[in-house]
Amino acid sequence: MSLSVLIYGSIELTAHLRSVVPVDLSYVLIGLFTIGLPLRKFNGTYWAATLLWLLVSAFSLAFQFTGNHFHTVISTAFLLILISVSAIWAASEADDFSIAIRKKLDGPLPGGASSLVASGLIGAWSSVVVALAVTGTGRIWHGDESSIAHASLVAAACFTAASILAAIAVGFIYGTGRIRRDVPAIKYPHRPQLKEWRVSLSGPTPRPTHNVIDRIAEVAILTVFRTSETVVKASVTLSRLMVNFLLISMYILVRSITAVVNWVVMVLVLTFRVIAAAVAAAGRVIYRAFVSAYSGVVRVTVNVGFPVIALAVSSLLATGAAEETRQYIVVGSPRSLLATCALVIIALLLVITSWMVMASQSWERSLESAQHSASRTAPYALLFVAIGGWLLGLPGTILGYGLIHVGWLTLVSTGLIVAAVLLRPVLNRIGSQA
Repeated sequence: MSLSVLIYGSIELTAHLRSVVPVDLSYVLIGLFTIGLPLRKFNGTYWAATLLWLLVSAFSLAFQFTGNHFHTVISTAFLLILISVSAIWAASEADDFSIAIRKKLDGPLPGGASSLVASGLIGAWSSVVVALAVTGTGRIWHGDESSIAHASLVAAACFTAASILAAIAVGFIYGTGRIRRDVPAIKYPHRPQLKEWRVSLSGPTPRPTHNVIDRIAEVAILTVFRTSETVVKASVTLSRLMVNFLLISMYILVRSITAVVNWVVMVLVLTFRVIAAAVAAAGRVIYRAFVSAYSGVVRVTVNVGFPVIALAVSSLLATGAAEETRQYIVVGSPRSLLATCALVIIALLLVITSWMVMASQSWERSLESAQHSASRTAPYALLFVAIGGWLLGLPGTILGYGLIHVGWLTLVSTGLIVAAVLLRPVLNRIGSQA
C-alpha cells in the first residue's frame, strides 16, 4: 500500500513540478523491487545488485541535468572500473580453469605458467576493450579520450608481447631439461698397430789367420760389416719411427676430425631437440592459457559484464521512460504512452534477465520463478494502473482541478479489467469442457 501511495504521489508531483525526477524515482523503486525480491535469499548478490542498481540509476538521473563532459567522464570511469574488475575476476577464473584442464594435456608443465600467460592475454583483451569502449563513449558524448585509447592499445601490445615471451621462456626452461641426450655419432677409429721392424745381419764367417796380412784383411772385413750393420739398423729404426709417427699422426687427425664432427652433430641435434621441445612446450602453454583466458572471459562477461551493462542500460531506459511519462501526463500524447510502455517493458526484461544471471542457478528454475512472479504481478499492476488513473485523473477531468486527466492508459486498462471480468465465466466454461 505504501508503495502505491509513493508512486501515485510521484506522478502527481511530476505533473505539478513538470519534472522527471519524481516519476524517475518511482521507476527506480520498481526496478529495486524487481531485482531485489528474487535475490533476497542470495545475501552477497542481493546487496551487490541493489547497490549497483541505485548507483547506475543515480548516474542516469544525473545525465538529465549535465552536459557531454560529465557524460564522457562518468561513462569512461564506469567502463574502466567494470573492465578492470572483470579482468581481475577473469584472471582468477582462468587460474581455476587452468588447474582443471592440466591433466588433459601431455607434458609436465607448471600450473602457474599457463595462468600467468592467461592473465597477460586477459590484460591484452581488457586493454583492447577499454580502447574500443573509450573511443565509443567519446564519439557518443563528443568527448576527446584519444590519449586513453592510445595508452590502452600500447598496454594491449605490451601484454601480448609479455605473454608470448613468457610462454617462450617457459618452453625453453621446461623443454631443455626433458630432451633425450642420446645422439648418433661416428665410431672412432681403432688405435693403429705400431710397427716393430727389426734387422739382424749375419756377420762374415771367421777364418783362420796365418799371417799379419790375413789378420789385417779380417779386421777390415769385420769393420766394413759392423759399419754396414750400423747403417742398416739405423735406417730400419728411422723408417720404423717415421712410419709409426705417420700412423699415430693419421690416427690423431682422424680421431680429431671424428670428434669435431660428432660434436657438431651433437650440437645440431640437441639444438633442434631443444627448439622442438621448447616450441611444443610453449605451444602447450599458449594453448592452455588461451583456453583458460577464453573460459574466464566468457564466464565473467556472462556473469558480471552482462548484468552490469544490462542494469546500466535499464536505468537509462527508465530515465527515458520517465521523460516520456512526463510528456504523457502533461500533454496526453498517445505516442508518449506507447514510448513509455515500450521503454518500461524493455527495461523490465533487462532487469529480470540480470537477476536471473546473477542468481547463479539453473535457467529452468529462474524462468519458472520469473513466470510465476509475472503471472501474479500482472493483474495487480493492471488494477493498480486503472485505479491510479481514475483517482488521479477524475479531479482534473470532472472538476478541472489538477493537470492530470483520464487518458488512454486509464481507459485501456479499465477496458481490459472489464473484459476479463465479463469473459471469465465463458473462459471457465470452455476450460471445464476441454
